[in-house]
Amino acid sequence: MKGFIDKGYGWPLLVVTLLVSSVVMMGLVVMAARSDGGAQVVDDYYQQAVQWDSLSAVRNQASKLGWHAELELSRSGTGIEGRVIVTDSTGLPVADRDAVVQLRRPQFAQAVHEAAASAGDQPGTWGFSIDVSDAGLWDVQLVLTTPSDPSDVVQFEWRRELR
Repeated sequence: MKGFIDKGYGWPLLVVTLLVSSVVMMGLVVMAARSDGGAQVVDDYYQQAVQWDSLSAVRNQASKLGWHAELELSRSGTGIEGRVIVTDSTGLPVADRDAVVQLRRPQFAQAVHEAAASAGDQPGTWGFSIDVSDAGLWDVQLVLTTPSDPSDVVQFEWRRELR
């Protein structure tokens, strides 16, 4: 009785195994490439490019004023609850501002969640609650505007990992 290799099946089986494994590997590569959601389209990309200087000024306004913000996040039953404390350059709380919080995933072009933050029990604090069940990296953006002057905008950004 002859063995498997002695019958001449060894080399053809090795070649077929290599071919099949390369097809399987390419299938895995295609699956991995498509798993991130694909290309993201940024709304008003041209308009943002034209307004780059003013958008950059908004991003740098907080450091220019010397304002400091602290973000506290915690998991609640179905989402996250957050609190932001904003102080000016002297350490006094910043008050009388409207606040909006946006949550973004780093890999997406658009905000995933947006909510108005409500003024807290102390001046300079804002609280928010957003229904988020996904774990992972999130970019949190707080936009403060003056009710009497909507062009007066201060923005803060953080990247946090939710578990």
